[in-house]
Amino acid sequence: MTTIQAISTISAPTSKYKFALEALDRPVITADEAAALVQRHWGLQVLSAKELGSYEDRNFLVTVAAGDAAQQQQPQPQQRVLKVTNAVHSSIPGFLEAQNSLFGHLGFHGLRCPAAEPTLAHSRLIVSEQLPGGASKVRLLKFVPGDTLKASAKTPQLLRSVGRYLARLDAALVDFWHPGIRPTHDWAIERVLDAVQQFSHLLPDAAKRAAAEKVAEQFQQLVLPAAGQLRKQLIHGDANENNIIVDPASQQVAALIDWSDAMVAWLVAEVAIAAAYVLLMTMTEHQPDAAAAAAEQALTAEDAALQAAAHVVAGYHQQQPLTDQEWALLPVLMAGRLMQSTLIGTYTISREPGNAAYVMPDEQERWRCLELLLGSLPAEVAARLRAAAEDSIRHTATSSQQGQIPAAADLAMKSAQQQGGLAVHRMLPVKLLPFKLELYLARYEHLPLQLSRSSCQPLPLQQLLAMADAEMQQQWQQLELGYPPNIGSLQLRQEVSLHYPGTSAEHVLSCVPNEGIFVTMAALLSPGDVVVAMHPAYQSLLEVARSMGATVKLWSMELEPATGKPYFSLDALRALMTSDVKCMVVNLPHNPSGWLPSRQQWTDIINCAKSVNAWLFSDEIYRLLEQQPQQQRLALAVCAYPQRGISLGGLSKAFGLQGLRAGWLVCRDTALLAQAECVKSYITTTGPIVSELLAVVALRNEQQLVRRCAGIIQENLATAAAFLDRWPGMFQWAPPAAGSLCLPRLISGEAIDDFCARAAAGCGVVLLPASVYDHAAASAGQHFRLGLGRTNFKEAENSISGSSSSSCSSSSCSSSSVSGAAFSAGPGAHQLQVVIEGTGAVAAESAVKTTAAAAAAAAAAAAATAAAAAASAGQHFRLGLGRTNFKGSLEMLEQWLLSQQLQQQLRQHSTTG
Repeated sequence: MTTIQAISTISAPTSKYKFALEALDRPVITADEAAALVQRHWGLQVLSAKELGSYEDRNFLVTVAAGDAAQQQQPQPQQRVLKVTNAVHSSIPGFLEAQNSLFGHLGFHGLRCPAAEPTLAHSRLIVSEQLPGGASKVRLLKFVPGDTLKASAKTPQLLRSVGRYLARLDAALVDFWHPGIRPTHDWAIERVLDAVQQFSHLLPDAAKRAAAEKVAEQFQQLVLPAAGQLRKQLIHGDANENNIIVDPASQQVAALIDWSDAMVAWLVAEVAIAAAYVLLMTMTEHQPDAAAAAAEQALTAEDAALQAAAHVVAGYHQQQPLTDQEWALLPVLMAGRLMQSTLIGTYTISREPGNAAYVMPDEQERWRCLELLLGSLPAEVAARLRAAAEDSIRHTATSSQQGQIPAAADLAMKSAQQQGGLAVHRMLPVKLLPFKLELYLARYEHLPLQLSRSSCQPLPLQQLLAMADAEMQQQWQQLELGYPPNIGSLQLRQEVSLHYPGTSAEHVLSCVPNEGIFVTMAALLSPGDVVVAMHPAYQSLLEVARSMGATVKLWSMELEPATGKPYFSLDALRALMTSDVKCMVVNLPHNPSGWLPSRQQWTDIINCAKSVNAWLFSDEIYRLLEQQPQQQRLALAVCAYPQRGISLGGLSKAFGLQGLRAGWLVCRDTALLAQAECVKSYITTTGPIVSELLAVVALRNEQQLVRRCAGIIQENLATAAAFLDRWPGMFQWAPPAAGSLCLPRLISGEAIDDFCARAAAGCGVVLLPASVYDHAAASAGQHFRLGLGRTNFKEAENSISGSSSSSCSSSSCSSSSVSGAAFSAGPGAHQLQVVIEGTGAVAAESAVKTTAAAAAAAAAAAAATAAAAAASAGQHFRLGLGRTNFKGSLEMLEQWLLSQQLQQQLRQHSTTG
């Protein structure tokens, strides 16, 4: 019995797998007919339509006239891709809907996708057309600019970026699901055995059929027994050289297209498939270097191909470490995909010979690749591949430290010069008002409980270093403390650009986030310019523009009458956006309210800027901290408004890495970015090289770091809700939609500045009054800022709860006499138990206002004063003044009830005494 015969009895126990391609015909439609579809359904003027290659569908690159001349001074033709899906796949319920949903999911993870455009009439993303051969579903997709991997120079850096991009992609796919995702299909990796069984008879000679049997044998003996232990999730499943899009400026992967083969499969199959296609591509294109050949040092095509595949695996392993078992199976899976592709390609050509040039232009090299993978034992091939990958990682670290960096600043300068040269920017003498917020916090810096901090709990350095991949670990060990480039290291800027679809390293300027505000305003604004800005806001967003001589019109926060919930009116914004506005400044998610517009509102905000051709400066420092990321996360300004959008980002808030002072500006206008860099040269010149390296580590571990901070916020938000809701007569509030801040309102009648000062003096809790934002009391409604990102939030809440509940007027307390009270100090004088007896309420009030350091002494003095204890039972409460462990909401609720009883007795005493 041959291996192929054995497969039919072992891997297909009940029935033969039915390949859909056996009944699949590509749609019949010409380029002219495709252009007519675009005109009819999307209302676009088509300038040209050109068919692209495809296995099973019809794809057309369509050039259309720009539809909105107001958005561009010189409208340029735009490109789209019309995808006409074959009738078989068109009939599968949810098949295309799943892809459209997936595009949205990946977009919110900062990954560029060919998103579908809605039709003109009914805003549908999918339309159905009756064509010869059946009904086909049609979509018009955004064109993703760039070069294919096939058309790019395959440097080791680019090939590693392929692996890293796939790893980042898979990290984003892990939590996505849609009922339209097919459980299996013709190209699913587990269908290798079925392809061998059903199509190997089409191979022209016995040697090739024997190779197919060997692939099946290895798959049967090595992959299937391990299948239950392999990680499994949704993957792209077809990262070939035509589907990988490369940004020509940065020479990094920009996007992955063609999602028709997305499948739930073994995770290692993602990188195995990509490595297999890179192996084949390199084998096909290999041309030995003449000088190396003369010195007899040139790599053979086989060695070069294996090394290229290893670069891809190295990049993936740096981001998504492979297990030993996955390393061992890589060459088997690579051979499986190449054989699967060859067999399906052979069958497809037998049905449609005219498509052979697209389906299999490299048949000879396929068999050379299979000979390479099958010519040794799988363990030996795996060892060679792994050694080459580890060598690739080592070379990455070495080259990064040797300064092999293109002059990115020169690219920006060149772009600016092409636009008429850099203007000499004339700034007014910078006269800035005192920074109220920072001065207020500095005044109370010594107090232990900072309840208004905007950043999340700082991450210890060792924890961040533990997240570093092998490349970054080696760079850290070999780091020399020199100057990085003024614009920022190429490595950091490339890493940042991966998070901003459609941008490259030349669009990124590394800076401290607050510095980014300053250099942008200085580069952009001149005396007499008009700016519209959200208010309240971080003072830099308003004051720097004013210092440049600009007039700042405030888009002011409003409150819903019934709930007091903060919001910003779009009608008010539209009224402010006059034709003389040069720049709109937004901070979303909003500091300090946590307000976030809906996606439609965000589109309307952007359109307000577009309507007057204004710049849009978007402070996105709190982005990634949405309460419901999949529903709430907004498009990045530089991506949604590429002509004039400016995005400010950094690691201070969502990453918990404020001590790095690492941030960046992203803008596709390289002339403006070059001017901002010029201003930066007069301030910091260069950033700290240590921070730039650690920032790369952080960005490669974005999900883990953001998840940590979001978890702290969620826990503290529940604590805040319980605390604030227990005091309906003192506080009014609405939960924030995003960010690490909220803005409760004091409604007790006491002035907010007095309340915050009393909290700081009485229990060491620092609250930030809205007055530091110039948010006047008449309109502010007595707001204060509450920070949700620190792990001692419950401790601080506990302290202020005790202070608030036990306070009384100073005149009534000071005029009372002490006749009796008993106190006992808890461990370390950090817990204080109070027993009120008779007229001992003054001693209790005094003790509640005492700091932790003086608690023991106050307790002893009060105990000596208590001359006669009443026979009736006392009422107890525990006031935590410095604990780091808190037992949760139940204990807080219990303490609040006891505090209420204490407050009632204090009031009775002040009335009768």
